[in-house]
Amino acid sequence: MTTLAIAIAIPLLLKLFVIGYLFLFFGLCTVLGTIFIAIFMKETMGKTQSQIDRLFRSDDDKDE
Repeated sequence: MTTLAIAIAIPLLLKLFVIGYLFLFFGLCTVLGTIFIAIFMKETMGKTQSQIDRLFRSDDDKDE
């Protein structure tokens, strides 16, 4: 769905903005998305199922 939205929006955006600024905008979105993933997403590779369960357990569930 996102790819379709971008494919439809690009021709419209090119009429409004210079192509360099458009690439800069999409590049900035990519960088910000990468930073978000690096900070907020939890790594699960190489962990057992019980370690993953503990990793994603909320603070409320830890009391049980």
